[in-house]
Amino acid sequence: MSLTNDKTSQLINLQYELAMLVGKELQLVPMLRSFFPPALKALGCRAAHVWLRGDPDQPPAHCFSYPARETSVWREDARFVEVANQFAVAADQPRSLAIGEDRQLLLMPLDSVGFCALIRQGDPIDPIVVAAIRPIFKRLANACSASLRHEKVEQLKALAAERELRLRTVLETIGEVIFQADGEGRLTFLNPAWQTLTGMTITQALGHPLSEFMALSDRPRLERGLAEARDGESNERLELRLQTAHGHWKDVVVRLQSARATTPPASSAVPPGHPGKRWYDNAANHTYQLTGTIIDVTKLRQAERLKREFTATVSHELRTPLTSIVGAIGLLDGGAAGDLPPRARELVAVAGKNSQRLRQLIDDLLDMEKLLAGKMVFAAETIDVVELITQSAREHAPLADQREVRLLVDSDPEGGQVCADRHRLEQVLSNLLSNAIKFSPPGGAVKIGCRQSAAKVRIEVIDHGPGIDPTLQAGLFEPFTQADASDTRSQGGTGLGLAISRALIDQMDGRIGIESRPGQGATFWFELPAANTPAPD
Repeated sequence: MSLTNDKTSQLINLQYELAMLVGKELQLVPMLRSFFPPALKALGCRAAHVWLRGDPDQPPAHCFSYPARETSVWREDARFVEVANQFAVAADQPRSLAIGEDRQLLLMPLDSVGFCALIRQGDPIDPIVVAAIRPIFKRLANACSASLRHEKVEQLKALAAERELRLRTVLETIGEVIFQADGEGRLTFLNPAWQTLTGMTITQALGHPLSEFMALSDRPRLERGLAEARDGESNERLELRLQTAHGHWKDVVVRLQSARATTPPASSAVPPGHPGKRWYDNAANHTYQLTGTIIDVTKLRQAERLKREFTATVSHELRTPLTSIVGAIGLLDGGAAGDLPPRARELVAVAGKNSQRLRQLIDDLLDMEKLLAGKMVFAAETIDVVELITQSAREHAPLADQREVRLLVDSDPEGGQVCADRHRLEQVLSNLLSNAIKFSPPGGAVKIGCRQSAAKVRIEVIDHGPGIDPTLQAGLFEPFTQADASDTRSQGGTGLGLAISRALIDQMDGRIGIESRPGQGATFWFELPAANTPAPD
């Protein structure tokens, strides 16, 4: 018994040593390596194994052995594995087991964290000693729990540091300006792309309203966009003019992302001395942050202007000689040069048809250029929609007969009236009807109709052609786009008709769209405000 008392006294002393170790070392494995050598020596054991729960909802997993070589011994012995699996289910009280003829196993619970297995040669550990070491293993359980929490915190810190480094790299290297502004539109954060774009330092710009750097004529639009984004009504995309530090003007696209009260990012995302550090230091004073980007589109807009100017110049230069060519072909076809042989008459007909296509292409190019430049003039008048679509159907009847397509008019007698430019509205209808006829199979039908609902008049052109894949529909109203863009497409055309139609309808305060599925035809529609309804602001 004196030997037992000596061991108990030693273990009590070990409690103090363990408490000191836990206070000095939070890492799990070093802490266990400090604990087990003296503990095993005092208990007369030769090995120890520890199971811990990384997650409260998961069973304990084997995570430590001392000596380290015992790990493989434990895992290879089926008896050990079976005992550990059973004890993991209800590890609430110590349990002593005989493993073989001369080996003893003591399983000690580590509260809710897991459990420990001590292996001893010869006789089992005296129950009095087991009772004496319970407080030690409760301390060990607390130490393990603290170490696991510490490891999770360190993992989260490492993950946060990695993300902050990634964020900082993006902020430093991205070509777009990333900014944040407070509720008054004052800049609170800018990345280095700002200095590249404007030629002014970040420090010079912070605290100033973003609108201060924009053209006077653009400031009201930007301020309205900021207000709408602040209220969460929309995420704006604004095309503006920005003045650089050297007085030059640049075309920019400003995208605004609405936001609410924010939690400032960790200041370590920006290194000390960085101009953006001011934002992190002061962010706690801002209850609202709006995030946005500024993209320099100066070169793109210059290229677009050059393209439009080139297109307009070429179109005008082609139009004059083409008019003479069309006139000469018309004279030949009319017999001005006498009767033509059959073969010559065929060639004249081909030339006439293709010259008309070329003239249509030039007209489309000129129309598109005027629309993009905002130079097209609209003369609004009150138009009876039923009369308009009936007239358009009559004008397209010859094309429908040529294609063996039936043309049907299905309109509400009270189809309504719209206030629009008659010539441009006829142009839109002509584009939609000619497309529907061209893409309808022989024997098919094309229906044009109109309906008035609420304050709008809707006009539809419905065909029973091949239909259009949904993935292609969004781009149909872009210039030079066709559903069949292959070199072998069966129908001609410039690919400008729908783009012009959308631009014209937009200018008349309307909307245009398509409803279609492959193999089920297509419905092209547009809506305009009814004549007795005020146009939207």
